[in-house]
Amino acid sequence: MSAPDLVEVGDTIVIGTARHGLALEAAWEIEELCNALCSTVGPSAGPARLVVRGLSARIRDLACAVMSALGDDIEETAKIANHVRIALPETGGEA
Repeated sequence: MSAPDLVEVGDTIVIGTARHGLALEAAWEIEELCNALCSTVGPSAGPARLVVRGLSARIRDLACAVMSALGDDIEETAKIANHVRIALPETGGEA
């Protein structure tokens, strides 16, 4: 049996390098899929284009938040939380 690659002790979580890399890779792919989706929906889609663009932008922002949380040691947790929670008081963010 291999050693666990995700360990939680109190308020600290240790993640293995392979799992960390997979999480970043998945978030990067989500971001790229959103970019591709936006580029394939043309003006002929009408109002649905705006919905696709809006949803894609939000999903891309969330993927970027995951990448920041896992790989950017300079980005403050509170700033990442505001991106995830859209800085609305009812979602726990700061307006």
